[in-house]
Amino acid sequence: MENIDWNEASECLKLLAHPHRLHMISLLLKKPYSVGDLARECGLLHNVASEHLGLMKLKGFIRSEKKGRSVYYFIEEPALSSIITCIKKRFTRE
Repeated sequence: MENIDWNEASECLKLLAHPHRLHMISLLLKKPYSVGDLARECGLLHNVASEHLGLMKLKGFIRSEKKGRSVYYFIEEPALSSIITCIKKRFTRE
């Protein structure tokens, strides 16, 4: 019998179900980014990008490392790659 916490799974999927967060994850799958770089790439204010990153970090999707004066974000959850691949296959417009 499967021992899956469907409520927790649902909460995690709800957190991911935001266009800016999906875009950030897609970028972070390619390389680490600082908050400022992600904000620019996604067309967001620095504080808004930081808030999205903080939520994803709380759920364990990403992690951060301080390098000098900047904080860089990395993918922590390997399954995000499969999720983004599935989304890209389904929603890429020709």
